[in-house]
Amino acid sequence: MSDSLLVGHLSTRNVHRVNWFQVINGLRSGLPFTKSGLKTLLKEAAPSSSQVRASQSVTNSDEIASSKAITFHSLRQAVISNPKLLLAWLKNIRAVASVYHHKPIDIMMLIVMHSKGGTQRRPAEKVWKDRITAGMFTESLLEETFQVLPEVLKKHVDELLDVAAFLLRSAIFAAFCSLMSIETHLF
Repeated sequence: MSDSLLVGHLSTRNVHRVNWFQVINGLRSGLPFTKSGLKTLLKEAAPSSSQVRASQSVTNSDEIASSKAITFHSLRQAVISNPKLLLAWLKNIRAVASVYHHKPIDIMMLIVMHSKGGTQRRPAEKVWKDRITAGMFTESLLEETFQVLPEVLKKHVDELLDVAAFLLRSAIFAAFCSLMSIETHLF
C-alpha cells in the first residue's frame, strides 16, 4: 500500500484492528521527511537528460514540496481525528531508544498534538520535556526538520510558535528553543 493510501486509510472505520506501532514506524521510515529520504526522492524525480533537467528542476522541487504538504495535512487530519492513533504516536515517540532514530516527523507530530489542546496538550508537553532533557531531541534534529519540511512549517507557524512559547517558559529549554527563531529558518 502506498504511503498516501495508507495515510488516507488511517481515518477509516476499521481502525480497531490496526497495529499502530507498525503503521507509525512504516510512515516514519517510508515518508521522505528526512534529509536522506528527500535526496532519494529528488534523485528518483530527476529527469535523465541534462537539458530537460534544468527546465524541470524547479517543477520537481515544487511538486515535492506540494506533495509533502498534502501528505502531512492528511496525516495531521488522521491523527487529530483518531485518538487511538494520536496516543500510539505519542507512545512511539517515547519508545525511540536512540537519538539517531528520531526523525523530523516526530517533531511535527508533537507540534500537531500540542496544537490540538485539550487532553492531548499535557502528554505532548511531557514528551517534549522528557525527550529534550534526555538529550533525544537535538539541535541537529530540529535543524533537519527546518531543512526538510519548510513548506509544512510555514503553514503551521502559529502552532510552532505556541510550542516555542511553551518550551521557552522553562529555562531548561531556552537553548533548544533558540533555534526555533521562525524568521531565521522560514523567511
